[in-house]
Amino acid sequence: MHSDRSLITLTLAGLLLTVVGCGTNPQPTPASSVSPGPTDSGAASPRLTPTATARATATATPTPSPTPEPTIAVEALPVVTLDPRVTTAVCDPYPGQAFPESQDVTLACVDGLEYGYRAIRTVTSDPIHRLYLQRPPCPTAPCSDEALNAATITGWSDGGAWSVVVDLRISATSVPLPAPGAEWPIAASSRVPATKRPSVADAPAELLKRAALPFCGHAEVGAPESVRACFRNAVLQGRPAEMIEQDYGTEGDPVLLVIRTTGAGAVVQYLGTAGTWRRQFGAMTLGIIASAWSFEPLSDGRLIN
Repeated sequence: MHSDRSLITLTLAGLLLTVVGCGTNPQPTPASSVSPGPTDSGAASPRLTPTATARATATATPTPSPTPEPTIAVEALPVVTLDPRVTTAVCDPYPGQAFPESQDVTLACVDGLEYGYRAIRTVTSDPIHRLYLQRPPCPTAPCSDEALNAATITGWSDGGAWSVVVDLRISATSVPLPAPGAEWPIAASSRVPATKRPSVADAPAELLKRAALPFCGHAEVGAPESVRACFRNAVLQGRPAEMIEQDYGTEGDPVLLVIRTTGAGAVVQYLGTAGTWRRQFGAMTLGIIASAWSFEPLSDGRLIN
């Protein structure tokens, strides 16, 4: 009986030693930081805070939308007309001159000049001495929509130059801006011919009494090219000149043209056919070669006797 009690006592002592030993070797706790937090009693109590670092999320910076250029609707332009006594008007060649297979041009020379002139009148009332319609380049066919439907028109006055873009794709113009670096087309020659006043058969009094001007010569259906080149150069350089050309209508009827420039204002064309004469003011559309150009009437003109 005594031995049994001793055995039980030894067994309990071993168990106590085991429990105490276990308590002196605590298991490691997961890595964490401890920050104090309030308890119901007001004392700080430990609070586990995760140690993982949050990843920064890249936020794309939004790209601002481009501000549209201000425009003026064609129908909102002031109703003013170009003064042919003051303004010399010139247009770049039509794209179809270089590429006959090109699409139709919607912005005609005279229309572009008119819209550009009216737009420039929104920023200046100074007399416009020169007006130039410059088309976008069209190096190969087919031409771009811009080349067929838009152009830059520049006007020169004593106070400087103004440029405006006319775009029929949106039926509007840009707001005119100063154009100090704008360039007028360059003449190929500065040769000035002798001054004379050739006679014109069956001409009205206005032609018979016209002032003598440097005379470029007689031509027939564009030949010789030197006559038309001489007149083109005079217009581009602002010099007076005259030429006379024999042409023919669509049905073969003879048409006599007396074409003049005083060096200022529009080109003046006297057209005589079937015993009647008509005087017209017009712009010059340049050709793709230095001797080529065509007359662009600014109006129907009027009959003269």
